[in-house]
Amino acid sequence: MKKYKRTIVVGFDAGTWDVLKPLAKEGKMPNVAKLLKEGASGDLRSTIPPYTGPAWAAFATGCNPGKTGVFDFTKLDPTTYEPYPVSGEDFKKKTYYEHLSDHGKRVIMVNFPMAFPEQKANGILIGGFLRPSLEDAVSPRSALDTYDKEFHNYKLYPIKTLGIKDVLKQIRELGELERNRFELARAMFKREKWDHFFVLFSGSDWIAHKAYGYFAQEGENEFKKDFIEFFSQLDSHLGFFMDNLKSEDLLLLISDHGAGTWDRIFFADRWLMDENYAGEADISERPAEFGGMSKEKAAKQSKLAPFIVKQWLKIKGTFLGKLLIPLKILVKPILTSKRLHGGTDKEFVATVNRKTSQAFFKSPVSESIYINDEVRFANGRVISKDVDKLRKEISFKLAQLKDPETGEKVFTAVYKSEDIYRGPHVTAAPDIILRPRPGLCMYHGTENLWGTPEEGVGGHREVGIFAAYGKGVREGYKMKEASLLDVAPTILYAMGVNPLEDQDGEALKKVFS
Repeated sequence: MKKYKRTIVVGFDAGTWDVLKPLAKEGKMPNVAKLLKEGASGDLRSTIPPYTGPAWAAFATGCNPGKTGVFDFTKLDPTTYEPYPVSGEDFKKKTYYEHLSDHGKRVIMVNFPMAFPEQKANGILIGGFLRPSLEDAVSPRSALDTYDKEFHNYKLYPIKTLGIKDVLKQIRELGELERNRFELARAMFKREKWDHFFVLFSGSDWIAHKAYGYFAQEGENEFKKDFIEFFSQLDSHLGFFMDNLKSEDLLLLISDHGAGTWDRIFFADRWLMDENYAGEADISERPAEFGGMSKEKAAKQSKLAPFIVKQWLKIKGTFLGKLLIPLKILVKPILTSKRLHGGTDKEFVATVNRKTSQAFFKSPVSESIYINDEVRFANGRVISKDVDKLRKEISFKLAQLKDPETGEKVFTAVYKSEDIYRGPHVTAAPDIILRPRPGLCMYHGTENLWGTPEEGVGGHREVGIFAAYGKGVREGYKMKEASLLDVAPTILYAMGVNPLEDQDGEALKKVFS
């Protein structure tokens, strides 16, 4: 097989062939169409659950979450029970770009969520929305001066329109954000000497959460045109990298997971309370920025909201405060939507008190349950010998649970952590990992057990995209489903670099002629 001098990875966060292939066929994404015809392509299965933190960590290391130690994009403080964003100190495995650096290769990583200043790389690392500020996201910081013009309008995440209900404004801001990201990536691509180049366009995830349902609707609607224009713009960005490929270059197009519509909400905290596994709910009224009370009153009354309210209130007004606002785009407004809260008029979110619960969900959409055991948690309520019994009991009930409206099973699978994770950090994983049926959103809230999402919203799916393009790639090859864990091994294999130590993934050798 031909060895490539340089490799390029373009990421469409939450990219799905369900969007890309129809638009390519209609001529709206001609570069994707060319890639499908002249390159190798197929489905790429994400982690379970298919979320940003564990997925991009798996991509970067070729290892499952049991080895990376990243099970979500937050971690849980065992004393306070409050989540905090994952940092470089929480990353337990070497990344492929650090490995390339060790082998004398120069790397450029633009908007990689799992890039942290603590990582040692030969080149430029620009982190993503998990970083508190642009200054903390760029390493070395001298790159901020070198690319001062391109960084002037660069944003890690959207901040202008979050919290408003104008979907068109949000879509258009995401378009502007990704144009600015592309301008920076293009400048670095042209001006820097590099062996590996990575750029991630995150807006495809945020727009899916906000408007995937509008795209999926039959016929025209007021948002579909702008949704399509956004993806046409991404296709144009992709085209630049395809057009500037040299004969010794390999390009990969990937996503961390897929996307799809939401049609039902299951309020997991309510279920835990109904089954007597959760402690009394803490009520948190809306902070002022969400149309509710003052900071002082909210801070006084709120014990809850470890990530979205309490922690955010501590740092509101700072750039880090803006970091947490994008969580509101993941589902419709958390604290303002009547429909999100099952059609009630309540203007607050309620969640269980983790310290007094036998079991709890860590974050709003984590799709996993922790047993509040005495070994891992300071306020553990379950003694060691009872943990497995309780886990089996909860798992059995959830496996049998059906939606009263449809009669459908709520979960297609219920796993123990050791069923799907392997490695030294499995003991830090959630005890129960759930696989909701497609279209079901799990969320915090104790007012009702079931709810209806607002029109147009979407969520994650396990199956994302993979495509390879360049000389030496099998033209038109349709790859059988691969894993996100296979991408880093494939990059290293293509460049003739030894595999990462203890990697779980395997190089996708069949895509090469």
